[in-house]
Amino acid sequence: MRNKWLALALILSVAVNVGVFGSVGYRLARGKPSAACVEESSGSAIGRLAGEIGLSPEQTQAFADLRNLFAPRIQRLRDGLSEKRTRLLEALKPPEASLGGLLPQVEEIEALQAELQKLVVDQMLKEKALLTVEQQKKFFSMISTRLCPAGRHPL
Repeated sequence: MRNKWLALALILSVAVNVGVFGSVGYRLARGKPSAACVEESSGSAIGRLAGEIGLSPEQTQAFADLRNLFAPRIQRLRDGLSEKRTRLLEALKPPEASLGGLLPQVEEIEALQAELQKLVVDQMLKEKALLTVEQQKKFFSMISTRLCPAGRHPL
């Protein structure tokens, strides 16, 4: 019975990773945006945010400063995750591949994902601290709508 659960867990993990690999492959096939494009995109995102929740010019600049520090850290983690997922996919291919042999790689991916999540939460707390109570309500409502467009988890 335990082997069935391990096999199911491995299949689920492989399915998730295949989905991620597909997404990464699609993004790579589209080409990597230039730094200017990323900067412009980030700037326009902050501009939209400023308009939607009513940021002052000072708050807008503070958001931009925070995002400029955040973006490279997140990108390094995303690149690391992509590399580790690629290695895991390669390690899955041989006929002798086993869950026991792949668990260390899965755990490395889990650790990077946890680190990524912590950075995101820390960033959100820093951004929240820049906002008034009313702006915070709009900010989290906006995030909730984008994360769960069907409205399953309204704030």
